[in-house]
Amino acid sequence: EEDPEEIWTALGRSIQRALAAAPDTRTRIAAILCGSQYSSLVPVDTTGRPLGPLVLYLDTRGTRASLELTGRHPELWKLWLERHGLPSAGNGSDSLAHWLWFQTERPEIHAKAHAYVEPMDYLTSRLSGRVTANVCTLFPLLLTDNRRGSEGGWCDEIIEASGVDRAKLPELVAPGEVVGEVLPEHATAWGLPRGIRVFSAINDTQALTFGTASHVGDRLGVSIGTTLVPTTLVDAMRADLRHFLLTQPAPIPDRHVLMAEGGLAGKA
Repeated sequence: EEDPEEIWTALGRSIQRALAAAPDTRTRIAAILCGSQYSSLVPVDTTGRPLGPLVLYLDTRGTRASLELTGRHPELWKLWLERHGLPSAGNGSDSLAHWLWFQTERPEIHAKAHAYVEPMDYLTSRLSGRVTANVCTLFPLLLTDNRRGSEGGWCDEIIEASGVDRAKLPELVAPGEVVGEVLPEHATAWGLPRGIRVFSAINDTQALTFGTASHVGDRLGVSIGTTLVPTTLVDAMRADLRHFLLTQPAPIPDRHVLMAEGGLAGKA
């Protein structure tokens, strides 16, 4: 678990330090876009403020609820592979498992939650006061139909089978959409100009893909971080589970991010 308020405070400190180091750039800031790791979930209220801890991808307390779900609904495997692109591993590390853990083991938090969001969408919500997500950031929640890539949306059949409360799903927007502006109180506190746009967020795998220009031609990007992750873009959803090759929707039309999870990297 991590404290979402500490993450928010760290963001503010980082902005203030950056402005102090380069004060002449203050008036040139036009937009903010958040990126982070995923498969980590936090319950929030209607303005994006946290109502509980941020449960990380390392948390496996949702394993039992996840296995019980696939036991009751074995048809989910086919739906996940055909419509979403990623099935639940059953080890509690995906965001759907985190949601089910909150729902069953922390009912007092679940009852108050307006929505559950990934870390990058949490920060986007705090910045703008509007709780949103997109099919790219919500990929590990396993509840979207990704066959049309960035134009996809919620998958009704998967949502119904999963047993989650649909009313607690965040508002789904298009990747790259402007969801609002930095709230005046944050702009004042950090010394930012008014009117800075807040874009819908991106996850770290997709940020890697575009940061290494892997969306151009046939390039391959490689991240040597906690794990080794090679990425590139392909034109359709596909999966090779034997080699852990999977796709997720890319934040640009008609493309999908191909990713491979290579295990321990930087630390090793």
